[in-house]
Amino acid sequence: MTIRSKRLQAAILALVLALQSAIPFRQAAADAEPEDRTFVVTAYYSPLPNQEKYLRGSYEADLRLNGNGTHGASGKAVYAGMLAAPKHYEFGTVIHLEGLGTGTVDDRGGAIVKAGERGYSHDRIDVWMGYGDEGLSKALAWGKRTVKGRIVSEISETKHVNTIRIAGNSLEKPALKKPAPKPAAQRIWTEPVGPNSSTEMVRALSEKLHEIGYLPAGKRDAYDAEIKFALIRFQTDNGLLKGPKDSNAGYYGPATRKALKAAHEEKLAEVSAISSELAFLSEELTKKVVEVAQEAESLKASLERIGTPKENETGAHVRVLQEALVSLGYLDAKPTGIYGPKTKDAVARFQIDQKLVLSKEDPNAGKFGKLTRSKMILSLIEKNVP
Repeated sequence: MTIRSKRLQAAILALVLALQSAIPFRQAAADAEPEDRTFVVTAYYSPLPNQEKYLRGSYEADLRLNGNGTHGASGKAVYAGMLAAPKHYEFGTVIHLEGLGTGTVDDRGGAIVKAGERGYSHDRIDVWMGYGDEGLSKALAWGKRTVKGRIVSEISETKHVNTIRIAGNSLEKPALKKPAPKPAAQRIWTEPVGPNSSTEMVRALSEKLHEIGYLPAGKRDAYDAEIKFALIRFQTDNGLLKGPKDSNAGYYGPATRKALKAAHEEKLAEVSAISSELAFLSEELTKKVVEVAQEAESLKASLERIGTPKENETGAHVRVLQEALVSLGYLDAKPTGIYGPKTKDAVARFQIDQKLVLSKEDPNAGKFGKLTRSKMILSLIEKNVP
């Protein structure tokens, strides 16, 4: 054997021995348990339009906070078990988190940092919690927690390894709720109305035209000639037509809608002002009625205290009667408190006007009795009513 052959044989033997000595170490590494770690685990979700509430106040703001909400940074659509991890975790890394289950790294995030950055003592992991209001509520409920876990495999090819399931979360994106259509009374200001329009829109237009005085009252289910004629009259009055042959005659377009809305708002303001004035007058009238009622009670009490004075009787009660006769225009003299001839004559003239006696020769003329007192109370009340 040549020296060269001996050297080649020695090199081969050395290589075989080196490979044999490496096998136990490789086996030991393969049999080693996964390393336990500690993570700071937060949560995120995929916002949807028309949620009841948003973390940042709007759909757009929550989209910016949570990415586009439909796919992770790896390009995969969001799913239960998706994790966002720092960049040194490759996509496909499987991580087991105690109390949550096993998830796969398929996303990143500007705030998802490794230990030592932004004050974090452990790597931060973000867990996807779901869609819409449900996903947001679960993300808020989770908050931020320190969780023990371990790396299950690096760039795992294993499928269906994800065991993270947040209670109540659906794996499918929920169907968006269509907003309820606006009532015709609101759409009438933004949509055209014509022969092919719905019954609700035709009714709404006819009601507006009626409210500003261009159409008689009545239910209309179809765009008829009467509605079109009313619309043409409105357009003419508001300078919206160039002439009788204008192609826009009877067409409820943007300019006509704007003018009709302005006219309707003006009418509503006018009606509101009238209603306020009527309310004020009603209040004033009520006050006046109360005042008159109170005054009537006072008059009634005063006149009832007069009794039935006899001729030449004196006293304060007679003065009250004389003041009443002066107020009604039957006594043209200063009250004296004496039931004399002038007072008796005034009472008689009042009785004749009220058809209580036929003449001054009547036996009851000048006698202030119960019936005369009642008539005088009514006369005084009527005199004080505005």
